[in-house]
Amino acid sequence: MGLLFSVTFMGAFQGLLFKTLTIPQYYPEIDALEALADSGIPITTRSQSLMDTFAFDSMRRLQDNFRVVPKNWTSEQPFSFLIRRNGAYLRPENKALHLVDECPRKYMLAYIVNCNFPYIFELNLFLLRCMDAGLMAKVQSQAPR
Repeated sequence: MGLLFSVTFMGAFQGLLFKTLTIPQYYPEIDALEALADSGIPITTRSQSLMDTFAFDSMRRLQDNFRVVPKNWTSEQPFSFLIRRNGAYLRPENKALHLVDECPRKYMLAYIVNCNFPYIFELNLFLLRCMDAGLMAKVQSQAPR
């Protein structure tokens, strides 16, 4: 009886071990915000100012998973993080980082000037001409990602 039990148990253990070693087990790739919403993975950020990022009706499911976390927050579970895309996070030691190309929102750069600034019209005209000439797009395309 003991021999039959040990043979059965060893066969089940070997089958489980074989399955674990031959079938890769990983989370599916998330390449769009819709896939992120379907996965249920929490979206975290450290910035309070990003709370309204998913406040639109079309992104309501993402807003439900969104939360602000403290600076030294860690988690054992998978999570996503909403950050600016810059070179600091794309270093070679961050190979486990997976970037989603879809951006939930685009922000414009603003220049703060005094309300009585005498050259406001000329400054706006200059910036508009730079945009029309494609200078802003050229700088953005050549910026390190």
